[in-house]
Amino acid sequence: MRNLIAPFGKFGVQFILLWLLFVIIGVWTKGVILFYGSLAIIIYAVVQLVKKQQKRGVIYLGIGGGFFILSLILGFVYMEDLKSSQADLSKQKQSKRMTKKEQTKKPLAPAKPELSFEATSITTRETKNIIKGTTEPGATVMVYFEDTFLYNDQHVDLRTDGKGHFQYEASTPFPGRYPVRFQVEQGGMVVNEQVVTIKREDTPDFEAAFKQSSKMVKYGLLAKNPDAYKGERLKIKGKVLDIREFPHEGQIILSTTRKGNGEWEPDDIVKISYNGTNDIVKRDVITVYGIGHGDYAYLTSSDKVVYIPLIKSLYIEKAR
Repeated sequence: MRNLIAPFGKFGVQFILLWLLFVIIGVWTKGVILFYGSLAIIIYAVVQLVKKQQKRGVIYLGIGGGFFILSLILGFVYMEDLKSSQADLSKQKQSKRMTKKEQTKKPLAPAKPELSFEATSITTRETKNIIKGTTEPGATVMVYFEDTFLYNDQHVDLRTDGKGHFQYEASTPFPGRYPVRFQVEQGGMVVNEQVVTIKREDTPDFEAAFKQSSKMVKYGLLAKNPDAYKGERLKIKGKVLDIREFPHEGQIILSTTRKGNGEWEPDDIVKISYNGTNDIVKRDVITVYGIGHGDYAYLTSSDKVVYIPLIKSLYIEKAR
């Protein structure tokens, strides 16, 4: 014991306490302080050996070597504990992710019931067309028929039979496009929807018959009671004051009264609506064959709202 204390001189006891403190701090720092401290002690021991202080050099070399080995053991133990902790942490995170994923996983929505038709685009020359479809047996099918000529839109609820079949009769009195929207209802909610489009083709015979049956009407009578001519086949002549075309419809403001000086009266006007496009322009004089639709709220150039007659046109002829 005296041999160990002797190298520390008169501070032997105090230095032993410092050595113990050094070991305690080394263990607490997972061997880091011991590692660097042992290197310093070994370097010091080598210096002593070089100075021919053999006894002191050997003692310090033994102490430094022991601390060095101890630091390696502590480092190894610490790394194994760290690996184990990281593995446990990784498992915990994975478990949390799985739990969160299971908690946020939404239940699958019920399958949308089938809604199918023999055809979704029908071209015809008939005035009546049967649309046949299939969906879930016992389901309610809501039908919305858009009559673009008479503005006589219909809403009908159909019930399917035991095999899910249903049918609807659509009226197509004039050439043009008729969209029919079908919706399947379950539990008070619309769960499927599809549109069937009927295109009624024009024919020379129908055009000739329609023009022949159209009645020439004077502006004064038409403007006095437009509703009296709703659904009537009308014929009217005038000058185009304005014309606009939109994706599904064109609109004409037509002056229908010609004054004695050859000019057209700007106040005796009728709105003409038509499907598709044509080559009519402003100031053309035209003859319109169409269906009466009551009146229309028209905003004049002076920002005044006036109600004018409305005619849905099937045929327009330019004056020659």
